[in-house]
Amino acid sequence: MPGGAAGGDDGAISMKNSDPAFKTWLDSNPPMVRHGLTEFHTAAGQSYFYTDGDVDTVWNGQVYTADGPLIERDSITRKLGIEVAEARLTIWARPADQVGYLSFVRAVKSGLLDDALVIIRDALFAIGEYAPRGTVHLFEGKAGEMEAGRFSVDMQVLSYLHQLNTRIPRGRFQPQCLRTLYDHGCGVDRAAWTRSLVAVAGSTRLSVRSTLDAPDNQFASGTLTGASGTNTGAARTVRSSASGVFELMTAMPADVSPGEVFTACPGCNRSMERCRSFNNSARFRGTPFVPQPEATV
Repeated sequence: MPGGAAGGDDGAISMKNSDPAFKTWLDSNPPMVRHGLTEFHTAAGQSYFYTDGDVDTVWNGQVYTADGPLIERDSITRKLGIEVAEARLTIWARPADQVGYLSFVRAVKSGLLDDALVIIRDALFAIGEYAPRGTVHLFEGKAGEMEAGRFSVDMQVLSYLHQLNTRIPRGRFQPQCLRTLYDHGCGVDRAAWTRSLVAVAGSTRLSVRSTLDAPDNQFASGTLTGASGTNTGAARTVRSSASGVFELMTAMPADVSPGEVFTACPGCNRSMERCRSFNNSARFRGTPFVPQPEATV
């Protein structure tokens, strides 16, 4: 028997479901059982599906595992207008509950869940049935602020309206380029500049050594991402790169062993000189020759 709170009259159910049969069933005011379904889709492309029921839930061919962290919904707000709605989750995780190769709590501390897509649903069951009659989409957004304790994580989930939180006006007179590397305005092809490398002996969590032949500091301010081994999916900012050695801003979550594969993606300090190194000066959107305020008349 699926676990959860049973009830007949549930005015809190939001009709965010277009299945006519499901709506007809709800209109009959049946006794029901509710399971919470939560999805996490990381920026690295990994997906995790959990239910707070005592057995796994299958919906649309996807299994939501009951053998995972306990997820409590502290609050979900819905607001009219352009004020950002949010959800707050408290996630109780065991060391065995893992994201990739790390425990859930450690994965949060290592940044693996930064900007993750979070989807929150309710699955509704008829009493005595194991297959849900339907689901209700409650909230969807990006992971915001997170506070990790020893066995728990407090997570803020912000709706997509948060992406409108952009400084206006965007265009300003400044020496640095206003564009972001690899975006539509910049036009630099990320794939064309991304390189693959293999770690060699002498590598550490903060210093990855390789035989990659590239100009010094070509990857400074860029990212180094694990593609195989114990650091798969972990991305770190590159402090400097020279002679195939990548010095990182923060340590990789696991020891780097010879033979591990990484991908290196160049960064940009938004200077005209850096833009020229990408052969992209025609799209440079800075104003380095505008006099400083104290030099103007």
